[in-house]
Amino acid sequence: MNLTELSIKLGITREHISFIKNGSRNVGKSLSVRLENTTGISRTKWMWPERYGEPWTQLEKLKKFKE
Repeated sequence: MNLTELSIKLGITREHISFIKNGSRNVGKSLSVRLENTTGISRTKWMWPERYGEPWTQLEKLKKFKE
């Protein structure tokens, strides 16, 4: 899955997901639930990556994500 595919599955723009990945935007509660359902990575990681760990790194390790 790449940014475009992920954004389509989440129903948001590719630009929005790119901002999230780059740390320019925070992930809200409803989007974190959708990200968890789509990727299998805990919503807490999506909402608070500085506290619970970087979700993008975990996605790449799981080989679920390609840029």
